[in-house]
Amino acid sequence: MHNVIFGLAAALVALGMSSAGLPAGESANVDARLRTPLLPGPGAHDPRLRLDPDRVPWSAVGKLQVASLNRRQSCTAALVGPSIVLTAAHCAFNFLTRTYFPPGELHFLIGYDGSRYVGHGVGLRFETGAGFDPNRPSETSGSDWALILLDIRLGSAPSCSAATSRIIRSS
Repeated sequence: MHNVIFGLAAALVALGMSSAGLPAGESANVDARLRTPLLPGPGAHDPRLRLDPDRVPWSAVGKLQVASLNRRQSCTAALVGPSIVLTAAHCAFNFLTRTYFPPGELHFLIGYDGSRYVGHGVGLRFETGAGFDPNRPSETSGSDWALILLDIRLGSAPSCSAATSRIIRSS
């Protein structure tokens, strides 16, 4: 019974507050002056173009997924060698346990596009940028990178070098 009374009281307070702060005689109707502006980003009016994950250099880009008992997260990563992935070092760090994830919990999906991917590799070991400290990310952001060695070759040397050389030339 107390829950019903409390719920009704909360509803009445919320109803009374919906018109709070308006001058006398004005209603709480939304009009053109009060509409929220359209922000850039994903949506119906998003000007960004979808890229083809099967074309160079995007064919070397994929999703790094981490799956552990207490955490699930994902980051973007890129294949820079037949079985070597480059990503941000903070992506390999578990902020809940304050330790790095074991390499075997790092999964790279190359050619990721929604629900499909071209290949899958699991981390064997990884190395972060010298001096990176996940507890001081602002001060060590220049070292916020990691190279992950995968258990499988997901690319050939020519395709990896073609993708990385095009990225380097366009920089």
